[in-house]
Amino acid sequence: KKKYIFAPKNGHIFDELSLALFERYANSKKVDYGNPDFVFLLTGLDVTTYHQGRYSTSGLGIAYVSSVCKETFVGLGEDSPGLFTGTHTFTHEAAHILGAYHDGQGPSDASSKHPGAKSCPWGLGNIMSYINNGPSHHQFSKCSLEQMRYVVSLAGPSCWNVQSQGRFVKNVYPGMAVSFEQICSVLPSDKENSTFDYASVLTETCKVKCHFYKFYVSEVFADMGKVKIPYVYTTDALDYMQCGDEEVCIQGVCRKNPFKTKVEAHPTHSEPTQQEPITTTEATETTEATEATRATTTIRTTRRRMFPWRHRTTNAWRSG
Repeated sequence: KKKYIFAPKNGHIFDELSLALFERYANSKKVDYGNPDFVFLLTGLDVTTYHQGRYSTSGLGIAYVSSVCKETFVGLGEDSPGLFTGTHTFTHEAAHILGAYHDGQGPSDASSKHPGAKSCPWGLGNIMSYINNGPSHHQFSKCSLEQMRYVVSLAGPSCWNVQSQGRFVKNVYPGMAVSFEQICSVLPSDKENSTFDYASVLTETCKVKCHFYKFYVSEVFADMGKVKIPYVYTTDALDYMQCGDEEVCIQGVCRKNPFKTKVEAHPTHSEPTQQEPITTTEATETTEATEATRATTTIRTTRRRMFPWRHRTTNAWRSG
């Protein structure tokens, strides 16, 4: 049994209690971890939460705002192993840790000198918004950058010093390692009865159109037998998924492949197939915990966000 998470049900992890347990665990292991600026837990478990008095299995992530180089230097997020579905969640939550509030919001303490993000419209759909307008959803707003710069500047030299260089894999990106069928497989709500057919990329938006079908037997018109019903889901292309003969999607834009050699991993269109989709767990809600900035007394609150799929809808939260 893991000491750093609260998992009340098999395959699930509860967000707020797990964050508190993980904070305690990470602090106890801080020297072992090399004194990191923050620690983030990516989990294949289904992040769960309470929203409006109800238990929900659709959480995505949670983190403390402005907690970099503090005792509350932790966050966690859900990810489907090997599919990079948690990349945007990690980016969003890491920005909270580094000091960024949601676009359109400011610090809860009116006396704080933290710049906040009230001057950056929520509707532009940058990383710290839930709205996905396309390329802007892969970019930080100027407010996010200003806030992170402010909080990190307050952290001081002990936080700025480079402790380690980390490890990097050069010239390998998610879209080179994940097929269309794999990235599409997490989308259907009825996975057991859904069959992946084919996928294509919309070059204007770098959206992947995932085509599925299921068979329906009418109780009224039984003589019709099984009826094949097609349907489509749309999701963002991963970086370096092909969108043309020599073009790839990079941060939501279809552009010339910057590498000299052509990426051969996946074509822009997959042929219809009869293979069954991979069963995974769909996430429809995200959770975040926030904390006041270094210049104020520490206050923890929790906000929750609702999505039909991966970071796409808006403004349902509870403060406490």
